[in-house]
Amino acid sequence: MLFVPDEEVVFRNETGAELVGNAGRFVSRLAAIRFLGYLQAQKAAMTGHAGAHTNRPELVALHGHDTKYAMHALRLGLQGIEFLTTGRITLPVPEPHRAFLRSIRPGDVPLAEVLDAIASAETQLAQLPRRVPWRTRWPGPDPG
Repeated sequence: MLFVPDEEVVFRNETGAELVGNAGRFVSRLAAIRFLGYLQAQKAAMTGHAGAHTNRPELVALHGHDTKYAMHALRLGLQGIEFLTTGRITLPVPEPHRAFLRSIRPGDVPLAEVLDAIASAETQLAQLPRRVPWRTRWPGPDPG
C-alpha cells in the first residue's frame, strides 16, 4: 500500500498519508531475504518441487510448469531488486518488464527462458544486501 500511485487510491486518511510520506523508513536490507524467500517458494511451486503444490494442474499439463507461479516468481525478483536499489516499488510494474511478465502468464515464453530470467533476478537479489550502501533513511520527503 505504500507504493500505490495516488491516482489509484480510493481513500487515504491522515495516518495513511503519513505512512506513504515515510515509506523510505521501511526499507531494510532484510527485505532482500523476504523477497528471495517468496521468490523461491513461487519457483518451487512453479516447477513442482517437494513441498510445493499447485491448484492449476491444467497449466502444468499444458506448459510443463505453472505459468502463474512463474510470472509471480519473476515479478517478486524484479520488485525486490527495485526496492533494494531505489527504496520504492513502481506500480504497476514498468515496461519492458510488464510486457515480459504478461507473456509468461499465458505460457508464451519457453520454460528455459523463464528459469534463466528467474535465476538472474534471484542472483541479483541475493547479492544486493552486500552491495547496497546502508542508509538510515531513503531519500524522500522530510517528515519535519
